[in-house]
Amino acid sequence: EDAEKRITILINTNNEIKAEFTGQAFKLTNSAYLRQQVNYAISANESYTVSAYVKINSLSGAGGAYVGVYHDNTLYKSRIYSGTGEWRRITYTFTPTSAVSANNWNIEIGTTNMTGEVLVKNIQLEKGTVANRYNFIENGQAFRKTS
Repeated sequence: EDAEKRITILINTNNEIKAEFTGQAFKLTNSAYLRQQVNYAISANESYTVSAYVKINSLSGAGGAYVGVYHDNTLYKSRIYSGTGEWRRITYTFTPTSAVSANNWNIEIGTTNMTGEVLVKNIQLEKGTVANRYNFIENGQAFRKTS
């Protein structure tokens, strides 16, 4: 099954942004990326954080893995993570200066300037400047409303 067909985007019932890609880890080989359009508008001057766990199994070259946001033909991304052998969470926090409507921006996780294999899992987007614990809900319909 194609990895893109296993992508799920969720928004919780409190109308907070909470987009997650769930399922098995994606494998990126060499310099590649996974980009998902987000069907949710973001507000100006509010912070958002995108995060993912990455594991680099083999690396040749000066590059590594990153997480970021793609908008208006520009990629805004985290620093490049190049450690190998263990799962590590990488994050990118951004604060747009103007509102961005739904379907006009993307989450991107990728590799650059490298040859090798990178596994990516538990991709998450949320409001705020901190990457909270990954939400392990695999069933996107299993939301609980809190007051």
